[in-house]
Amino acid sequence: MKLTVVSVIAFFISTPVFAQESGAIGFGTVAEAYAALRKDAKAEFLIQEGWVVAKVTGGPHSGVWSFTPNTHPAHPAVIKRFPAEIGGQLAIRVHALCGGPKPACDQLVEHFKKLNEQVARDIQQRKGGK
Repeated sequence: MKLTVVSVIAFFISTPVFAQESGAIGFGTVAEAYAALRKDAKAEFLIQEGWVVAKVTGGPHSGVWSFTPNTHPAHPAVIKRFPAEIGGQLAIRVHALCGGPKPACDQLVEHFKKLNEQVARDIQQRKGGK
């Protein structure tokens, strides 16, 4: 099975920027990521609309991990989102590991890219309203 690894960076202060990094998620497979998070005492799991979501506070796995449901076209896939300061700007970094077909994986990444763009717009609007 071929896995796709993608890293996306969305800046809150400026227009979102996106980049790719190989191996950025830190695991070779989605199953490895899931198993490691299940063992992490700092991980809190919940189900949201069929997605398994792990919120991890602190440590090397810190962030929000979203695992696709079995019915998702990109399954198996995981998206890791976490805040980071890059060049003095607050950003949401997004790393993806996807074992599904490339078109479905591309759509999954595009979906999270749009979510980050919406977050950036919301923050800009709040800043403008003050």
